[in-house]
Amino acid sequence: MAELPLEALASLQTPKDLHISPDGQRVVYALVSFSKKDEHPVASIWVADLGAENSSRQITSGVFKDESPRWSPDGKFVAFTSDRARKGNSSALYILPITGLGGEAYAITNPDNKKDISSFEWSPDGSHIAFLSEDETENQNSSDVRVFGLNYQRLRLVNVATRQVTTVIRGNQHVEQFAWSRDSENIVYTVQSIPGIDTSSTRIEILSLNNRSARHFIDFRGLVTALAWPLPDTIYFIGSATSRKEARPNSVYEARVRKRQWGSYFGWEGDAIALHVARDSVVARVKNTDHDAAHVLGIPGTTWPFESFFRSAFEITSFDGFRLPDSDNFTLAITRSSPEKPSEVWSVAVKSSKGKVDGDHAFTQLSSHNSSYPHTLDLSEAEYISTRASDGQERGGWLFRPKPASSSQHGPLPTVVHLHGGSFYQVLRSFSVSHHLEVPLLTAAGYAVLFPNYRGISSHADSADISAVLRKAIAKGLIDGGRLALSGSLQGGLLSSSVLSRNEFKFRAALCGPAGGAGSAGAETQGGNAISSPQSTLPDVFGPRRANPALGSKSTRIPILILQGEEDEGVLHARAYWRDSLRSSQPVDMVLYPRENSQIREKEHLIDLWQRIRGFYDLHLKH
Repeated sequence: MAELPLEALASLQTPKDLHISPDGQRVVYALVSFSKKDEHPVASIWVADLGAENSSRQITSGVFKDESPRWSPDGKFVAFTSDRARKGNSSALYILPITGLGGEAYAITNPDNKKDISSFEWSPDGSHIAFLSEDETENQNSSDVRVFGLNYQRLRLVNVATRQVTTVIRGNQHVEQFAWSRDSENIVYTVQSIPGIDTSSTRIEILSLNNRSARHFIDFRGLVTALAWPLPDTIYFIGSATSRKEARPNSVYEARVRKRQWGSYFGWEGDAIALHVARDSVVARVKNTDHDAAHVLGIPGTTWPFESFFRSAFEITSFDGFRLPDSDNFTLAITRSSPEKPSEVWSVAVKSSKGKVDGDHAFTQLSSHNSSYPHTLDLSEAEYISTRASDGQERGGWLFRPKPASSSQHGPLPTVVHLHGGSFYQVLRSFSVSHHLEVPLLTAAGYAVLFPNYRGISSHADSADISAVLRKAIAKGLIDGGRLALSGSLQGGLLSSSVLSRNEFKFRAALCGPAGGAGSAGAETQGGNAISSPQSTLPDVFGPRRANPALGSKSTRIPILILQGEEDEGVLHARAYWRDSLRSSQPVDMVLYPRENSQIREKEHLIDLWQRIRGFYDLHLKH
């Protein structure tokens, strides 16, 4: 059996927040450690030359949490957020000279503010930066008193030269997304009246900076997660439309400014993740069942259905695109990993004609942040399991197994079935496919890990999808149907209840671990357009006892392990479920990690978490 050094796993470095320079020659990004030494995480800013192998170099110290770097339109400065003045407690905008002799980074917003800056974007003329942040909390009698209320996120402008900050959207309006017009005279933004609660509809408005007046643009029935304004009369946005019958995956919509008309007509399948402005066009990143894809919009002559001009069999966790002058060719910067290799930064030269693929891609690895231990972590291989669900639809999932060279086991393997936490989210091949790197942890210990990709329609249909994939993997002799465990988080946790109640498979154990939001560890989008806010794990993943008779029967009383951050919003439910389980003689153990939220990141806590996960499965699945 391969020996996995947990210290090496905890020390992994993850590049994120990629942003290509205005001349298309360099990419700037943030580098974060998977774990942190103490309560406060740190991150550093790096730059690399596109097309130049191993050209990455560090430009900030890494003593603070420096993130979200963005080039100025003239390429002379990099703006980023940092907690330098109030380590771990808030962030301010800083600017770092990047040309000539360089210089020290300096703050252009008040570093003593007590609220984080969630996203920002340079104006195309470079004179201002627009950013989002919540209002300062009113003075309270005690620093540990929490006053509950609606935390409205405001749209603000900072003049780069004078450092004067102006709040341009006030009142009972919560701004989630925004984008500049190319002439720097207008900003399009989304508004919700009840932040974080009412996501059934989104109002999109346009702010004129000449007279500081806002006008209603369109209403969208659903949640808008990204905005881009590449052409004077064309705005693109990603929205998750809701209907009375069922939820739908995120799609890209086009809106005409003058006519106030909008619609979705892009003919690809999959879940739209992010939008990236590239000259006067937009690159849409779309996640499919077995690959990530990029589609270009706004190039004259492209025709529906706007075929992808770039595909990656491995999951892309960060991305930016640059459209070359006077052509339809692109240079892409991506963060990519594989089951055998942790995340690194790559550049890709893409030759295209009117948005269609023309030949193979030329990949260049720009960074080597995790090269010091390549062999110790090269433990996993992945296989796609394809089958048909009960309604005839094709479904599938990824099975991660130990590499033959790293495992002494033969035949079907004991398997952990992991249910991801999000409708329409599709697991792809990557090193960090799970929130807490369970795949390398478990494959090194001789286990297989199965990630079924369900449709996100309903608990009944989704559990049928999961069962179909699991049956196929067992029938192929890849996993041992007598040695199964179930792990779930977020929506996947709710589905665990449905899968168990079917009584089709004899699971020996179930684990409810910290979630960390939908998507793989480190996944993010560009330009501050978050896919979704991280949700707390649902510690009672197997349902309240009154709603889940399966756990009430002796035949399905399986051991449960709950691992939870003590600062997670769901910790009260975890405690209640643990007490309820003890009363009903349900075998359950619970471990809470202080100072941790939905992601466990302090190094000592992570190593303890990994040891407990491995020990739990060793106890119940080894024999």
